[in-house]
Amino acid sequence: MLIKLLLTFAVALFLTYPAAILTTIIEGQSSAAIYSYHLPISLFSYLLVSLPLIPLLCNIEMKRLPVSLVLIILIYSGLVFWNLGRADILGDDYDLAYQAYNLHDGIQAARKAYILSFNTHPPLFMTIKHYWFQLLFPAGLESVPSWGYRGMEGIMGIATILAVYALTKNYWVSAVLAVNNYMVFLGRVYLREMQLTFF
Repeated sequence: MLIKLLLTFAVALFLTYPAAILTTIIEGQSSAAIYSYHLPISLFSYLLVSLPLIPLLCNIEMKRLPVSLVLIILIYSGLVFWNLGRADILGDDYDLAYQAYNLHDGIQAARKAYILSFNTHPPLFMTIKHYWFQLLFPAGLESVPSWGYRGMEGIMGIATILAVYALTKNYWVSAVLAVNNYMVFLGRVYLREMQLTFF
């Protein structure tokens, strides 16, 4: 069950890039489009590309997670999410958020979602974060609170710990990963390394 759930999660995240391209095809490539409110079109595009996942989601049997694994996740969550809203956004946090929110590459001030971020960062990394922003903060980048820049990385960290447990079936390995200083740090800043670690 856990492996199927994580596989579905991973595939769903991969599909954010084709969904962003489809959104761009529908909305167009004008420089004004990057600032438009496009949550309905984005979700419609994501639904279209996600239709093949529905049978996989329907076949997942929900079982209880072992108590030890739940405790490990709680410890990691405490280390990552405690005081996450502190006002010390890094330059990279804001720069990457600007690129992801507006779906452009940071070099030219126009929407380039077809070849998003070839100049700076991989496109999948940006589009995953773009959907996070669109779902939670559709009013614009100015409306994003401090925790909003980093919250997705904490969730990806939890998924990474679950994936390690699903692969190893070893609580000790998962526990060591959960309290690893670098793993906690990556869950508290907006950098691509946490998503790369998960995948």
